[in-house]
Amino acid sequence: MTEAIVPLETRPPTRRTFTIGAGGKVGLLEDRPVFVAIASGGRFSGEQARRPDFLTPYLMTILATGGLSDLSFFSVQETGSGTAAVQGARVKTANAIKAHFASFRSGASPESFGHLSFACAQG
Repeated sequence: MTEAIVPLETRPPTRRTFTIGAGGKVGLLEDRPVFVAIASGGRFSGEQARRPDFLTPYLMTILATGGLSDLSFFSVQETGSGTAAVQGARVKTANAIKAHFASFRSGASPESFGHLSFACAQG
């Protein structure tokens, strides 16, 4: 997906995503919620991170160029660490997604998003 976004956002202005004004680039897109899913073979966040997270700040900058700043990032990390690690990462990510979207619905419980657990629990 990065290959699709970056050329669109960073090429010379086509008057679709940004224009250049006296103060620099001005985004032309109406801000809206954007949900970014990242899968990584290693760990790039938290106390056990093995490398810095370059992707998240990069995407935040590129998307802000077009005017998008309401961003939510979800990641499944350590997909290269074996079946047990992948299963744990999927469950953790599914719970984070459920909690995030439950905040948009008054009275919604994580159980109302049961299909996410099922989808993420599959191999």
